[in-house]
Amino acid sequence: MIYNSLPLGLVKEADEIRSMHPAAVRLNFTIETLEETKEIAAAFAGTYCKGIAVPAEQEYTKGHFRRKVE
Repeated sequence: MIYNSLPLGLVKEADEIRSMHPAAVRLNFTIETLEETKEIAAAFAGTYCKGIAVPAEQEYTKGHFRRKVE
């Protein structure tokens, strides 16, 4: 059973996540092609490291970022 088939994306939450001062942020890749992986990593670097707003080109979910998990 697949509960959510969309990839997780927290690009729009970059400022909030940076304000939490995480010791590390991890990117997990599963079925992405090499090109998709490069695009996602570049978007992450632009948004999280350089502060450049990179629009998401695909539909994604925020997962449980703002919801509690019970």
